[in-house]
Amino acid sequence: MKNHADQKNWLWRLMFVILGAGSATLGILAIRQGFWWRSGFSAKLGRTGVAPMMDLIGIGILLILIGIIPWERFGGGRKGSKR
Repeated sequence: MKNHADQKNWLWRLMFVILGAGSATLGILAIRQGFWWRSGFSAKLGRTGVAPMMDLIGIGILLILIGIIPWERFGGGRKGSKR
């Protein structure tokens, strides 16, 4: 029987995959339509700036990988540090 923590873990992983797929899809669709750059406004600097659309795709792929990779294997299942 699965506990509540395992179900919560899968919900987080699914959220990362969905957000990553959406981000990557929006980036790919924008590039297909010829929008290689996106503009934005920095309130801190008080000016507009531009960023490449490829970073949107990269962030999407990174989020997908975070959701897919089983991170429990890397941590060894331990909750604290070994001493």
